[in-house]
Amino acid sequence: GTPEYLAPEVIIGQEYDFMVDIWAMGILLYEMLVGIPPFYNKNYAKMFKMIQENDLKFPSPKKYKIIIEDNAKDLIRKLL
Repeated sequence: GTPEYLAPEVIIGQEYDFMVDIWAMGILLYEMLVGIPPFYNKNYAKMFKMIQENDLKFPSPKKYKIIIEDNAKDLIRKLL
């Protein structure tokens, strides 16, 4: 699949199930609202580390002029 959408379980080589598709849906929804995936980096090794270790963050509405409703943030958090 697309590296930006890989779930942490897939990256570390653990056994996985359909939940990785739920993860990918959360990543896609975030990307549709923000414009880039939440853990994006051009360097795949860095990006994979971010997927495994970083907390989910949403862009500052004031700085980036992107407003994401609380219910959308809640859904994304639950999907991820």
